[in-house]
Amino acid sequence: GDLIWQLPYIKAISEYHNQKVTILTRPTTHAKILYSDLNYIEEIIYNTFKKNFYSSFQRNVNFI
Repeated sequence: GDLIWQLPYIKAISEYHNQKVTILTRPTTHAKILYSDLNYIEEIIYNTFKKNFYSSFQRNVNFI
């Protein structure tokens, strides 16, 4: 849902820089299926984006 609203911005970035873009997104977006034919997208990479990873990392760093 949210990724579809970002497509005009992604396209504008691609056009501004005159090159294709790479998208990093969650697997649940099914972006590889939905957007595989868009000529301004170079690659779509799936990442799970573990929740609270940064905050737990930050707590451990502060502890040290």
